[in-house]
Amino acid sequence: MPGLKTCIRYFLAWSSVSFVARLYRLGYSLLIALAVGVFRRTGAAEAVYLTRGVRQTGDSARRQRH
Repeated sequence: MPGLKTCIRYFLAWSSVSFVARLYRLGYSLLIALAVGVFRRTGAAEAVYLTRGVRQTGDSARRQRH
C-alpha cells in the first residue's frame, strides 16, 4: 500500500518538523526570558542604585554596608 506509506512518511516528517519548531520556539522564548531576567536583575539594580545614589549618597551607602 504506497498510499499508507506516503501518509506515514508525511506524518513523520510533519511531526518531526513541528517538534523541532516547538523546541526552537521553546528555546527562543527561554533565551528571551533569561536575557530579560538578567537585564532586569543587573540593569534595574544598577539603575535603582544609581538613582538612589544620586538622590541620597551617604544614606544609601550606609544602608548598603549594613
